[in-house]
Amino acid sequence: MQATFVGSRGLVWRKHGAGGVEARCGRTVTARVTGAQLAAGALAASLLLSQPLCALGYGLVNGRLQKCQGDDPCVSTTSVGNPTKFGAPWSFRPQTDDGDEAWASLKEAIANNRDGGTIVELVEDPQSSSYYLRAEFPSFLRGIDDVEFKLVKADKLVLYRSSGREPIFIYPLQTPINSNKNRTRLEDIRSALGWSVADELDN
Repeated sequence: MQATFVGSRGLVWRKHGAGGVEARCGRTVTARVTGAQLAAGALAASLLLSQPLCALGYGLVNGRLQKCQGDDPCVSTTSVGNPTKFGAPWSFRPQTDDGDEAWASLKEAIANNRDGGTIVELVEDPQSSSYYLRAEFPSFLRGIDDVEFKLVKADKLVLYRSSGREPIFIYPLQTPINSNKNRTRLEDIRSALGWSVADELDN
């Protein structure tokens, strides 16, 4: 039986091989360190390289957007089991049946949003129908909100996740403030596009 320990926000470390360890985010291996590398001090470097996927919460895991974590100010189409964090997918059919056209419109809506978003990651591969982007927006009071979109061309849907990197606490409250900014910003973007809310989550 493998010994495990859980790092920040779901990064799981397991023993691997002869004295080595590996880091996993869900089923995805994000780092693997041999026993010899551990002895040479490679664990800390591998932890730093692995943390953006799970510790920050953004990025695709097995091709899917991640669920919202804990008390983070967040909304995601994948957080189906948490009504306070769940957001229904968008359908771009009211405006177009063309996924490429919808994707171009989404990028334009992000650029024109009043909060001043900047696209920092972009994956566009029409052959494999892979469309993903991550934009950064100024967060409520301070910090950064990571806003992700994934277009599902076959279903004419857009999935999303928006989360603040840094929960904000005001003494003496023990739970973070949720300004609802992530949800209202997404609604602003959807409204600007003229897209509809899909009834069911199929992906």
